[in-house]
Amino acid sequence: MDGKRHRKETNLTIPKLDLGHKTQFDVTEDDAQELARVLKNEPLAKRVRKLQKTKYPYGTVPELLMLDYLDAHGEKYKYQAEIYGGFRSGGLVPDFVVQQAGGWRAINIQGQYWHQVPGKPVKDAADKLRMIGAMYEGQPILDVVFLWERRIMQPDVGREQAMQNAVAGIEEGP
Repeated sequence: MDGKRHRKETNLTIPKLDLGHKTQFDVTEDDAQELARVLKNEPLAKRVRKLQKTKYPYGTVPELLMLDYLDAHGEKYKYQAEIYGGFRSGGLVPDFVVQQAGGWRAINIQGQYWHQVPGKPVKDAADKLRMIGAMYEGQPILDVVFLWERRIMQPDVGREQAMQNAVAGIEEGP
């Protein structure tokens, strides 16, 4: 690659946050309007900004949207749960583990770019298999669902439905 961020062509485009030179971690209150424009939902944008400012400064916008959804629906979950000791010891860190009857469902938010570069889908599939059956807080991970960024960032493809499906164990492709 030539250093430019390339995205695999899909039927849907992912709205870009136009924040100039800023990273997601440098976003200010002035950028809340840009987030509201992309999400097409000002109250949701405000809730996401509050989560970013108060609890999860390193969370990505898609992760924070899922956090907001899980909180709003009263789901019992853990964010960035460490499995097999987490990254520092060669383990895994799913974005979310959501309590299910008899265990947990892991939900990973998959970015369109990073999770479709050569070799990454194979690693993701291996990590998914490795996670199933792993123990977290004394209960097994029952299954793993990938929730794709474009499903969350595009209100017209049913953001709410995509998150509901992920919690129910229904995975929608990239």
